[in-house]
Amino acid sequence: MPIARVRTTFSGAAGSPWLSTAYFEVTAPYTANLEVAAVGAFWGTVDAAIEGGVSWTTGSEVLILDETDGDPLAVVSVTPATGSGGGSTEGAPTLLQGLMRWRTGSFVDGREVRGRWFVPGLAESVLVDGLLEGATQTTWNTAATTYIATAGISPVVWQRPRAADTVYDRETGVPTTISARVGSMHPIISGSTTSRFSPLRSRRD
Repeated sequence: MPIARVRTTFSGAAGSPWLSTAYFEVTAPYTANLEVAAVGAFWGTVDAAIEGGVSWTTGSEVLILDETDGDPLAVVSVTPATGSGGGSTEGAPTLLQGLMRWRTGSFVDGREVRGRWFVPGLAESVLVDGLLEGATQTTWNTAATTYIATAGISPVVWQRPRAADTVYDRETGVPTTISARVGSMHPIISGSTTSRFSPLRSRRD
């Protein structure tokens, strides 16, 4: 099955640009602009907590990938969604990023497949005693519910394909064989945030 990738880029503050990636099942009739609009609606709600100097935009193209191996299949031109932070205070330290957690209820290799979106560029005003304030958490959770329920889209978490490999225990040197695994997509059933911040130290794409 093909999957669609929608990217959002954040810029305008130290440490940027930042990248966020959303995946969708491609179903008929397919309209990539619906997916872009849903992603834009989510960030358009969440960005009230982002400092005013930060802007965001989705890409002008949606990439269609093969679910099993990640190979590109097609590119669809779309109208980007754009926005900017609505926070009126200075930005919090870059390491303090919000976290949206996506649950699927689907298991691979004995573990639930879960997704994460980081919310960068937060304004200091949403910090209370070193945590994300409750009102902002409520707003983000509502935005997540709305995103999942948006008509015409099928948001998923993509479990990436994995090649067979052998890893060695650092202490004993005993090898463990990791079997190959094809990629698979898993429908998102819920999303929620947390009061704690989650720094994104690196990004694999």
